[in-house]
Amino acid sequence: MAGLTLRNICKSFGKTDVIKGIDLDIQDGEFIVFVGPSGCGKSTLLRLIAGLEDITSGELQIGGRIVNDLEPNDRQIAMVFQSYAIFPHMSVWENMAFGLTIRKESKTEIDRRVNEAARILHMESLLDRRPSQLSGGQRQRGAIGRAIVRAPEVFLFDEPLSNLDAALRMNTRKEIAELHRRLGTTMIYVTHDQVEAMTLADRIVVLNEGEIQQFGKPMDLFHKPVNRFVAQFIGSPPMNFFDARVIQTDGVKSLECTGIGTLPLRKTELEIGRSVTIGIRPQYLSLVQSQYTDISFTAMTEYAERLGGETVVGLKLAIQGSSDEQSVVALLPEDIEIRLGFATTLYFDSRKLILFDR
Repeated sequence: MAGLTLRNICKSFGKTDVIKGIDLDIQDGEFIVFVGPSGCGKSTLLRLIAGLEDITSGELQIGGRIVNDLEPNDRQIAMVFQSYAIFPHMSVWENMAFGLTIRKESKTEIDRRVNEAARILHMESLLDRRPSQLSGGQRQRGAIGRAIVRAPEVFLFDEPLSNLDAALRMNTRKEIAELHRRLGTTMIYVTHDQVEAMTLADRIVVLNEGEIQQFGKPMDLFHKPVNRFVAQFIGSPPMNFFDARVIQTDGVKSLECTGIGTLPLRKTELEIGRSVTIGIRPQYLSLVQSQYTDISFTAMTEYAERLGGETVVGLKLAIQGSSDEQSVVALLPEDIEIRLGFATTLYFDSRKLILFDR
């Protein structure tokens, strides 16, 4: 097993800078997820670690070794791709054993490693089958098995669940998490799906336009996003945002929030007249007032999406003195009664507000 150190890693394709000075310290045995929108650089960064792309500048260490100039097969890594990349004319056993056969490992050692990988992945009864006889999830497990038999120091996963349906994604996600618990090997996983990121990761790297926006534990990103991009990307449904301005009345500072009114300000060091953006997560809006909900506003219900265990409600908030409206989303209990087209009062706890510098 091994940790990784990335120091000022940059990658350019011609005059286009794709990775812009990435610094990361990944501990031995961590499960790290790279997440971000399409084109943010997450797969490119993974390919740089794998050695499938040349690093333009910076230093990459795996297990304390500088590996910038090492070939992929010398880096002690194994990679699982979005496409299964398994040979259709070979059985599962032959696919798993292929890399060891090329390295001229002994038959006894190959048997031992393949059987152990099959046991870990619950594929003992599938070893004689061809890929065409397997489901999508079983094929992906076969690809993971081929990586396991190599006994790498680091596993790299490049969106391995993208080709699976929702039920298979959930099952395979659980299997990957269990695999990490069993092996304890460093794993780096790329996805655009924030649910995968939140459920799998020890720590998450949020990328945008080739730069790290935030690196931290899943719930730290949810509760303490460092900027509006992270706040909007992490969490489903996305966070609601409102424009506001710091004001002072009778010597007391507060926030004048567009569409809502006056809100308490706990960061009293902010200067009067400062423009800020307020973030409110849909999970913290409620139709019921409690001892904790000290703020309320009224909006018109537009739609309701019944998801079984919860209901997503979309509303329009009128902005005083303007013909404009602002969209608001609330995540409410499953059995809540919603009357579309009617004014609805929403309550929230001002302690849950997050402020962003515009």
